[in-house]
Amino acid sequence: MAGMGLSERVKMVLNRENQERLKYIEECRDYIRLLRGEMYETKPNSDAWRSLKQEIRANIEEIEIMEKLIETTSAATEVESIERVF
Repeated sequence: MAGMGLSERVKMVLNRENQERLKYIEECRDYIRLLRGEMYETKPNSDAWRSLKQEIRANIEEIEIMEKLIETTSAATEVESIERVF
């Protein structure tokens, strides 16, 4: 990283963070698949079924938040790159 400007280092950190976020999203999706499998084996509308449904919703919300963060950081680095050209 020696010899890199601040903006290049920031971009590297943001790219690394976005890669970690993408990995987390995949883990959430895998977990949702697991939970859905458990739901199919659980009596519909039982307490256990509702708990699984709530857990799935929470994971979907986590995915949405991570996707928005990725979108925001990607847009910010893109704007910075465009500004450097002009």
